[in-house]
Amino acid sequence: MFKNTLRLALLGLVLLSGVTPSRAQARPTPPNFLKERFLQGRWLAGAGLTGAGLSGKAGTFVREGLWVGLTANAQLSGVFNRHLHAGMATRYYVARGRDFSFFAEGGLAYGHFNVYQWSRTEEAALASQRSFFSGNLHYDLGADLWMTRQVSIEGSLRRNHLLASGDALPGVNLALNYFF
Repeated sequence: MFKNTLRLALLGLVLLSGVTPSRAQARPTPPNFLKERFLQGRWLAGAGLTGAGLSGKAGTFVREGLWVGLTANAQLSGVFNRHLHAGMATRYYVARGRDFSFFAEGGLAYGHFNVYQWSRTEEAALASQRSFFSGNLHYDLGADLWMTRQVSIEGSLRRNHLLASGDALPGVNLALNYFF
């Protein structure tokens, strides 16, 4: 009689706690797509606007979070410069989240540049214009806002260093990326 009462009491406790003897409750795991977006072998392609121009990129993740790819930029009109260049870049996602991911990028490109310098008087006049081909070192700091598991909107601030002239040009980029 005592054994049956003890069994019923234990069964009642088990039912109240929600744990069955054959299976304990599993802990929730974070969604796999937070990591899967940046895994080796995945591809990233994107296109966007930069100042008064267009940008494009395509490449692959060579390690988790480390992307390597080809880039192209064209700015056909602008106050400080016009350019058309293509090259290679690498990007590392330093923080990866459900809604935002942050990255740092660096790259080397080659192309044609027109750089304008304006006078500093009240009537801004074009002081000089140089046109040349040059290598371009750049680095970006940016963030991706995730719209879906594979689509993000990217915003970044860029600094270009032209090797032929020593000019340093700022830039901004807004792009739409697809991860596949």
